[in-house]
Amino acid sequence: MKIALPLAALATFSIAAPALALDSNAAASTEAKDEEAKEAKVCRIETITGSRLAKRKVCRTAEEWRKYEQDTSDNFEQARRRVNDAAGNQ
Repeated sequence: MKIALPLAALATFSIAAPALALDSNAAASTEAKDEEAKEAKVCRIETITGSRLAKRKVCRTAEEWRKYEQDTSDNFEQARRRVNDAAGNQ
């Protein structure tokens, strides 16, 4: 009887331990996947200005593409304002 109780406890913990490990691994795996999604490269084919045939492949992370598009939009808006200011159209 003295041996049966520790064996029962050992059996219980040996069954529960892998389940607990899976939960912590699942959380770590989810975080790793989220991080990979942020760092995953997104590639686009861009036509080179001034050429009918030349193209290039540009790869950036989703965050870098977002910043690139925002910067491009900001630059376009600044150029538009300068042209309107120079023409006297406000």
